[in-house]
Amino acid sequence: MQSLFAVLLHTISGFVVGAVLSADYGERMHMLAIISCYLVLFTLLIPLERRWFSTLVLAQRFFQFRHLGLYIALMPLMVLFAYALPWLDGQLYHSVPERVGRLALPIFFFLIFRLVFKAAHQMSEHMVEIGRNNLLARQLYSLREYTRLTEERRQTLRVLRHDMRHYTRLLSALLDSGRIPEAKDLVAKQAAELERTTIREFCANDLINATLSIYHYHLGNLEIPLQQKISLPKEMTGMDTDVAIVLSNLLENALHASMKQPVMNREIKVSAQYEGGRFVLSVANRFEEPLLFDRDGLPYNEEPGHGTGMIALRTFIRKYKAQCNFCQQDGWVTVTLNWHGED
Repeated sequence: MQSLFAVLLHTISGFVVGAVLSADYGERMHMLAIISCYLVLFTLLIPLERRWFSTLVLAQRFFQFRHLGLYIALMPLMVLFAYALPWLDGQLYHSVPERVGRLALPIFFFLIFRLVFKAAHQMSEHMVEIGRNNLLARQLYSLREYTRLTEERRQTLRVLRHDMRHYTRLLSALLDSGRIPEAKDLVAKQAAELERTTIREFCANDLINATLSIYHYHLGNLEIPLQQKISLPKEMTGMDTDVAIVLSNLLENALHASMKQPVMNREIKVSAQYEGGRFVLSVANRFEEPLLFDRDGLPYNEEPGHGTGMIALRTFIRKYKAQCNFCQQDGWVTVTLNWHGED
């Protein structure tokens, strides 16, 4: 882009010098005049150049789409190549139509590139909005699922309470008749039914516990083993909502990735620890296919409709200045977040 702008200034300088100096001054004088005019124009336009070029570069996240990024990066180079071809004839001055074409080409290109820039910005804002909507939808879904699980447990408990009188009579009859093994089986069956009414408590924080309970339930239905090691405080100074959102996104990504693996290779591990004023969150899942990583070290997918889950992660990293590390090793994909919390 800077080369195209320099060529544009050089062409304007050629117009100015060609209009002021006649051909009698010779080629050397004309070249010195063009260089001088170019330097004057470049110096006078520095405020405009700084403002223009500082806003001309697209957002970095736009270049995570490799093919689109290469297309944008090659546009100025191709135009510059087409621009430089007429210089190979060795002429000092070209015809007026040729010079007008050389003047108009970069102007039209800058306008087109500006249009592409605005389209890219709108696309980026659209993706952010989609990410916000997905986060809101996921929060509502988590709330609805947790409410449904709680209601299912309550309904099961009501049934057990209703059958408690029958259970006690049957147990008493078995004990009176000396049928101890059958009485033990009845107690074990009743204990299993009671276990179904409890919502497993993974940690003291309600939001994190709700998120883990929902995914523990879904992963259990999909027969995906979940190993967890959670040690988080009950109060997290208002960050528990953000942690629950990013944890939900990471678990959702791990769930979808696990479904692409053979049944015997499906497994997810979750670890969340708080110690010495720092939080460490880790989610790992089996995944054999190689991942694509962007400049920030975060995975991305070039397929349409993918990648919105990383918006929540990027937002969390920026908000809490968290350190994030993605790695793929020995068939495992592991993401680790490390950030400072309030004591």
